[in-house]
Formats: sequence, C-alpha cells, structure tokens
Amino acid sequence: MSGFAENCGMFPFMVESIRRTCFRAAPIGVIEPCQDGWTVEHLDWSNPSNQQRRRVLSPSSGWRFLQGLGVRQGRLIGGCLEVLDWLRGTSAWPDPSAFDHAILFLETSEGAPPPQAVAHTLRSYASMGILRRLSGILFGRPGGGVPVDDFSKYDDAIFQVVAEEEGLSELPVVTRMDFGHTDPMFVLPYGVLAQIDCNNRRFEILENAVVD
Repeated sequence: MSGFAENCGMFPFMVESIRRTCFRAAPIGVIEPCQDGWTVEHLDWSNPSNQQRRRVLSPSSGWRFLQGLGVRQGRLIGGCLEVLDWLRGTSAWPDPSAFDHAILFLETSEGAPPPQAVAHTLRSYASMGILRRLSGILFGRPGGGVPVDDFSKYDDAIFQVVAEEEGLSELPVVTRMDFGHTDPMFVLPYGVLAQIDCNNRRFEILENAVVD
C-alpha cells in the first residue's frame, strides 16, 4: 500500500501491474522484470522537502532463474518470510492442502534477515512436507538495504536447502523478483493460477484476479 504514497507519483511499473490485476477482468498475463531499476531508499514522508523528491533507482539486473526444469503451474500462496514464521502453529496458518502444487512466493522485510534465516525457514517448511508439495518458488529481491553483492548469498541459501539438502533440483526457483520490500513491485494475487516457464525464463499469471 505504501506504493500509492510514492513521492512524485507511483512508479509506472507498479501502475501498470495494478491496472492489469485490479481493474481488468482478463487474465493478467506475462510479468516482465522491471527495466527502470529499483529502490529501498527511505524518504521521511513527514518532511515537506521530500515530497517533490523522487527516490533514486538502482540499476536492475533482472530476475535469476536459479534452477528448475520445464513448465510448472500452481496457485499463488505466500508472503513475508518473517510474518509467515509468526503464523506457524496458529489458526491463521493455511491448511496443508493449500500447498499442493502451489507456487510459493516469499519476501524478506526491511529488517533484512540474513541468508541463514531464509535457510532456517525453508528447512522448517521441508520438515513440514511443504517443499515437496510445491510446483515452484518465487523469491523477492532482498529488502532492507541488503548490498547487491550479497544477493547471491540468499540465492546460495535457497539452493542449499531446496536442491542440495532436499534433492529438489528440478523444482523451479526464481529469485530477485520485483515484489516484496523493494520498489517498484508487481502484484501477486493470492490463489490465482500462475506458471513458471524455465525453458523460456518466463513468469505468467494465467487467470484474472477480478471479474466485471
């Protein structure tokens, strides 16, 4: 929601995603990586001098198709890594069947949990039988001002658990995506059917999120 209050107006990438997701009843379609760049710069909204200052964008290197084979489809489920950890063991945690053939999307918050925290969470999911149920995993670009040079450490942590420890080397995993705690971002509607095409390195949302 903070994207609606972006200084100098919303980023075009996010405007287009909101239009396609929330104001059109057609299938959302292929989502392309943002070419304009990304930011985690913090500008204090209470400071009037910042209201006409646009945040500085860092160059985008695109998404990384970390591993996977073929084309996989699944319904979208997920959220913020730390918040999901808080929900485990409560009535708010999804029924296990919700993960069957699903595409799990995860993001790290502005608290910038280290790669080890991501690995610990994925190991918990593995012990719960979740990872083996999935059709794929999407991982947002790390939030919280993590240096770009450290992005590979998050990729390594995910690969360590998913491929090396669990042996799920064919499970599609896409990282550094434009959602979560960096801006601009695209919208991931819960429960909608999506597709990861590893052959063509493409992510597509196959259904509409709203109806006329």
